[in-house]
Amino acid sequence: MPTGVMASQASSLGIARLRPVNGSGVRAWVLFVEIEDIGLEVYGIAQGLDPNEMHVSLVSNKTEMKVSNTGLTDPPNIPKRKDVVGVWLVDANGTGSLFANLDLNVLSLDSLPINTVSILRDRDLQPQACGKVRRKL
Repeated sequence: MPTGVMASQASSLGIARLRPVNGSGVRAWVLFVEIEDIGLEVYGIAQGLDPNEMHVSLVSNKTEMKVSNTGLTDPPNIPKRKDVVGVWLVDANGTGSLFANLDLNVLSLDSLPINTVSILRDRDLQPQACGKVRRKL
């Protein structure tokens, strides 16, 4: 892990495999590492992202993401939402990476449960991939 945190220091771990939505072709893995008194670190790797678009990830405490062909059934207002994890960095080949360190008072794997994670195209908030977070520890 980039910050030098050992898995044994984590108070909780979660991982999600994100699958394409609406035929986007986007696939990703996102790892959540909750470290007591430090925060929630989030690491992600994705393939199939459009390098000409900005992409964001959101988390939800819902056990299922409700997605329609026109986007999320409850569209987010990105600047005002506390469930925004971060922005994906995307290379010219469409491979993306995500790193975020979040305040445990805002998001947590346990006290404020994270059950799903998604990647949305920022321009129109169209979901690109979604997945359930599986807990470890």
